[in-house]
Amino acid sequence: AIIHSLHFAPEHRTVLRAATRLFQLQGDPRRGTRLLRKVDVTPHDPWLIAAEIAMSQFMNIGPKFTRAGRAILNSGNLAPFHLSELAASLASLEFENGKDRRAKQLFRKALVDPTRNTIAQAAWVDRQGQNLLREDQGVLRAEQREQAEESRAYVNALEKKWNEAIRSVHDWLYSEPFSTRPALFGAHIAAQALNDWQLAEQFLSIGLRADNQDRRLWFYAAYVYGSMSNTEKAEEYLNKITRLNLSPRESIIVTANEGLLLYRQKRIEEGRAAYMQALKNAEDLVDDKVFFLNAAAHYAREEKLVNGQHLSEAMNIVRKSQEQTRVPPMLEAFLEINFGH
Repeated sequence: AIIHSLHFAPEHRTVLRAATRLFQLQGDPRRGTRLLRKVDVTPHDPWLIAAEIAMSQFMNIGPKFTRAGRAILNSGNLAPFHLSELAASLASLEFENGKDRRAKQLFRKALVDPTRNTIAQAAWVDRQGQNLLREDQGVLRAEQREQAEESRAYVNALEKKWNEAIRSVHDWLYSEPFSTRPALFGAHIAAQALNDWQLAEQFLSIGLRADNQDRRLWFYAAYVYGSMSNTEKAEEYLNKITRLNLSPRESIIVTANEGLLLYRQKRIEEGRAAYMQALKNAEDLVDDKVFFLNAAAHYAREEKLVNGQHLSEAMNIVRKSQEQTRVPPMLEAFLEINFGH
């Protein structure tokens, strides 16, 4: 639909931004950047200049319209909301170039009446040691204005409308491309509810580009790559994780992921032992029946994939656990895909 819209409205701001985001999600950000640079309207539109700067940064190439963007920002002809993402994009450039003072000035201008994307960018810079975000009315207005995309994604997931949920996540990513939360949620839907590991990997790649230090993404990347039998990539993330100070819950996830990798490496007995240890620890240390069921379901999946002699035992653990808890929609979908119930 977006590509079709480009034929009828090739210079429409919303269509151009949506198409650029789509190309990025499809793994072809260069196509989106070329599109923004080709149309005549971009150097006159603050929203499109912001998108061109963001895509250029994403690809580690120099943006084309920074001078035009600064001229628009300094003209004073537009309301703060329409300049928010432009100011934030220019601020990010300044920050990357080591001009922290100028970056702060631009971010404060961006935060007068910001979008959620602006807040996410400022939050990323905050994590680098700056002090930009304030609980002011601009931030609160943006939270209220942009929460719809996130809400739609969660509601669609709760209602098991998986394709609609993925579309809502794309909208959420469009609003917050510098946030890891929509990428992580999209990866979760793709992996557990749709069994689409390539899509899960795409979401994770977007999230890791937004923040490659988000430990939640490391955990899920180890799981996704392990489930794709890309054990080398999965081990790369597991090695990152094991250097962290882990909570009991996180330690159990690591043990379960180690079991997954061992199964995929045909080290069945070792994999089974790791999963059984994860299940024992989950039962002893974490009072969360859904957490236990999730680990049991993945153990059973691996037994089924290798036609293991302990499949019947694993399925009994799953069935008993199901009887003791209310199964959330995504885990229910995972069970249906892998076991038909």
